[in-house]
Amino acid sequence: MNFKANLSVTTFNVLAPCYRKIDVSESSAQYQNRRQPPERTVCVAENYSCKDGECLTSSPKVTKLALTSGDKQSDRSLVSLSTWKKWAQAFFESIQNFQGSTGCKTLESQIKESWKTRARNLVTFLKEQLEADVICLQEYWCTQPEWCSIFENYFSSEYEFYTAKRSGDKADGLVTMVRRNSDWKVVDTERYYFRDCGERLLLATVLRLNPIESDLQQLKEDPFDCLVINTHLSFPHGNWGKSLRLTEVKKLLEFIDSYLELHPGRVKAIVVMGDFNSSLEDPVCQQVASRGFANSYYFIHGNENLVTHCNHKGQSLAVDKVYFKLVASSKNVAECMLTKKNPQNGSSEMPYLTSSLTEGTKIRMVPIEATVFPPSLGVEQWPTVSEYNLSDHRPVKVKFEIQFQDI
Repeated sequence: MNFKANLSVTTFNVLAPCYRKIDVSESSAQYQNRRQPPERTVCVAENYSCKDGECLTSSPKVTKLALTSGDKQSDRSLVSLSTWKKWAQAFFESIQNFQGSTGCKTLESQIKESWKTRARNLVTFLKEQLEADVICLQEYWCTQPEWCSIFENYFSSEYEFYTAKRSGDKADGLVTMVRRNSDWKVVDTERYYFRDCGERLLLATVLRLNPIESDLQQLKEDPFDCLVINTHLSFPHGNWGKSLRLTEVKKLLEFIDSYLELHPGRVKAIVVMGDFNSSLEDPVCQQVASRGFANSYYFIHGNENLVTHCNHKGQSLAVDKVYFKLVASSKNVAECMLTKKNPQNGSSEMPYLTSSLTEGTKIRMVPIEATVFPPSLGVEQWPTVSEYNLSDHRPVKVKFEIQFQDI
């Protein structure tokens, strides 16, 4: 069997209106892609008080009590008067930070005209520039019906929608859209909650290659299934945040192991994408690479000199990733062919798989395109507000080619 197929995927953090700040004046509103500053939080394990990702070791200890009622759990913290005084000062400073030259700043979720306009601009942008077989969105505003309806009304005729809200009182979540009437059909979906204080999760979708213009008997006997995972990891706020992120990626990898164990020989390829809130050198990305995943952008361009996110500290970073790998099992023995040396993401080999039922055929999956959108703006610096103002992230689109080759 000599056959080729393509799979195009897009990952995009759309910046939920409940996190986006805008400047408001009496006569007009100026919108910025800046997030609400993180609330001062308590690192229970280290008894540190954290603000903007920095831990202040001088904070007094905090006693944390967990009250459980049924399936719901609430936390209560007891703090001293001196602690309260310090936090009050921090709150006053945060109010000062919210003031701008045109007036005060407020969350976009409070300005309906703003978020509805941006939602319409987002769906138009997705439709015109980022059309793909699979579109994975992060920070999708799950609890706002009108926001959801704008996306669903625009895409539901062409895409299947799969949504997963974050746990607890978080208003945002994940969406995976899969194109209808394509060479790929959805055969399974799962939502996996990490059950940690970050209230993160992953949304898994299994796609089966089902070429519309081909009737390959071998693919019917031994289907090519690709496990696509959409996720959004926590921001590294201080030491506790870094530890939390390692827990999150551990749970992500454990989910993959568990799914492969429950469905032996079924999944031939895995694509993991989303907002990782980190660079390739971060321990989280190193954990992913150590499990045989390759970074698609690096694989094609030989570097990750790009900016996909401007965070709440004004830092320009490459945090939006698309990882991929082929899967070898006891029935699918991989033989490796050397390709580009890739020391930064831990992958130096491009695996071929010998199908368990179609002996004499090997499968190869490689990215052939990896693009940051809009491509006209370049990739090495964050664009100005006049150039791009849809989100504080830029989407990444990757196109894969799957090759079936006779040995």
